[in-house]
Amino acid sequence: MMSDEVANALCGVAVAAMIERGIPETQAVLFGERACRPLGRVARKAVRAGAKVAKKKIKRSSWHKYMKQSKNQIKFKSGSKKGLLNMKAMSKAYKRSRK
Repeated sequence: MMSDEVANALCGVAVAAMIERGIPETQAVLFGERACRPLGRVARKAVRAGAKVAKKKIKRSSWHKYMKQSKNQIKFKSGSKKGLLNMKAMSKAYKRSRK
């Protein structure tokens, strides 16, 4: 694992190479800053262990579960919104099904 100082030095070299190749200096510096941002403590431990950092999953609400099922999807059949979900009708059907 590289230290942050070594990583910053490599980023400086990468920015200089991008500028040499004709990329505008502002874009090269922005890309270098973003690519060479020091890792956080959790990510650094994960990199050492060789594990992937998983995104935190949000629990779906009952409405989201209802929306996901294709049998519950009510779509517009004509007009400018043809093929899009009719949220108003779906909301009414969802509320009726919950009673």
